[in-house]
Amino acid sequence: AYIRQRLRERSPETWPSFETCAEELGLSLSTLRRRLRGEGTSYRALKDHVRRDMALHQLTQTRRSVADIATQLGFAEASAFHRAFRQWTGVSPGDYRAATRATLAKPEQDG
Repeated sequence: AYIRQRLRERSPETWPSFETCAEELGLSLSTLRRRLRGEGTSYRALKDHVRRDMALHQLTQTRRSVADIATQLGFAEASAFHRAFRQWTGVSPGDYRAATRATLAKPEQDG
């Protein structure tokens, strides 16, 4: 939880390396790796999870272009962001945004 919080507080281009993260926590690399594995995760998986959450937020709460969001999230190429997003959600960023907006625009129905 601490690592996720630390990642959320920073922009992806300033995220610490695994080594720096362990150092900040006062842990050896092997101890941090073992603890994360014990939680069923890895540092890379945590970074992907936070990056996905940031992407979902940006797509639903802003009008920024998908290319701008990709850059903000630290992807060198928009195509890499598209591939990652499709792996995370099963749909493209544009389709996700369109579906979310369509859902938000629907009037509530009494049932």
